[in-house]
Amino acid sequence: MKLPFRLGFIGLGIMGKEMLKNLIKDGYKPVIYNRTLTKCFEFEKEGCSIAPSPSIMAEMVEAVIIMIENDDALRDVIEGSAGIFSRFKAGNYIVNMSTISFDFSKYLDVECRKRGIKFLDCPVVGSKKQAENRELLILASGEERDVEKFSKIFLSMGGEVIYTGQVPNSTALKLSVNLIIAFMTVGITEATLLSKKLGINPLLLFDTLKKSPVLNCGFFRGKEHNLIYDNFETSFSIKNITKDIGYIIKAAEEKNLKIYATEFLKSIFEKAIKSGYFNEDITAIKKTY
Repeated sequence: MKLPFRLGFIGLGIMGKEMLKNLIKDGYKPVIYNRTLTKCFEFEKEGCSIAPSPSIMAEMVEAVIIMIENDDALRDVIEGSAGIFSRFKAGNYIVNMSTISFDFSKYLDVECRKRGIKFLDCPVVGSKKQAENRELLILASGEERDVEKFSKIFLSMGGEVIYTGQVPNSTALKLSVNLIIAFMTVGITEATLLSKKLGINPLLLFDTLKKSPVLNCGFFRGKEHNLIYDNFETSFSIKNITKDIGYIIKAAEEKNLKIYATEFLKSIFEKAIKSGYFNEDITAIKKTY
């Protein structure tokens, strides 16, 4: 695949791994890096080169896509002693597809501009299944002409690109979406438990949602198996939604917005973390009731 630039990819977790697989299917062969090196080996067999550190990758590529867990992890690969900034040239691109805090996205944009590096804030909407099926929504912010350069790459990983304007608009939108996901998770979990306690088969609850033109949605359909059969295989982990809720509350506080229900919502997920369910799917909060 002929590219306008040499491409790097950092982060082979639940989402990143599937996104990289789809890039490879379309003929891209990025240079890859992951803190757990063994996760890279299967992709080396597919023709990808492995960088021993982000700084070495920075010498090998002109654009780096990053899909990792949080602000701290992103700071390490960009600013650390072996980070991208240490060797990246002006004019190159950092494309963050991770969900990070509103403030950190703004900060990275400023720091990239100081160095002449172009920063795109491009978190995704969707989880493992959508990543596998190229159904992710790519929320892209930055200079529109720069976003356009990545459009084909984005569409190798997702179904649609939504341009949101300047950084950090996409992070703002992603945090807003994830707040809805958190509330929907608690709502459908408690509704499942309530219906059963009141003598209704929860399958009837989900069947009713599917037949409702108002309430039928992919999220509820996707969580039916988890909640009916107590199968909490991770699509979106409790630790990550809890992290995102923390970012949401912090952003709201900085704008003098008191989001009362969200603060209580955070306590529900924190209880699940304390119970040891942090790496399980968000629906594993059911086990705390």
